[in-house]
Amino acid sequence: MTDRPSPSASPLGQNLVLELAKSWLPVLSIVIGSLWGLFTYLDHDRIARDETAAKLKLQQSENAAQFSKDSRTRLIEAQKPFLDKQLLLYFETAQVVGRLVTESSAPADWNRDRIRFEQLYWSELSMVEHSEVAAAMVQFGNQLAVVDKAVQTKQPVDVSDVKQLQQLALVIAHALRRGIESSWGNSKDGAQSIVAP
Repeated sequence: MTDRPSPSASPLGQNLVLELAKSWLPVLSIVIGSLWGLFTYLDHDRIARDETAAKLKLQQSENAAQFSKDSRTRLIEAQKPFLDKQLLLYFETAQVVGRLVTESSAPADWNRDRIRFEQLYWSELSMVEHSEVAAAMVQFGNQLAVVDKAVQTKQPVDVSDVKQLQQLALVIAHALRRGIESSWGNSKDGAQSIVAP
């Protein structure tokens, strides 16, 4: 058997393959170039969409922060009359309680301050006070009744009753301070509440 050369090994076969490659090369170049262009376009489009989405998310976050800040400002402004009245009554309560535990038992002064304490206790202060202030006022009022009974009957006031009344005055003062801190958003626990609980 003789070995015959394969048709592709012949110059005619090689020419045929080269001609075929030459004729398809421009078409393949266009197809590959088009696919590369499409891939590049889609990649740039994806990057642009990602950047737009990131900018939109950042803008939404900034808008939400601004809205929260504006809402808080509006809330403070809306509650300012309440907070101002609360602060005024807290200071007056502290003054009245301070006079009750430091004044002599002169009936005119004592009665004026005792009556004002009762007025604050039963009406004005009860509209704006925190629960802690209310509890301190109850304790002070109970001890005040004990001391007042002696004053009204012109009996000697027991020193231990006065000392206890003074201690309860300090409890009220501290409760008032914590109430102010809480109302104005400066509580120790970091809470930013504005309203009285």
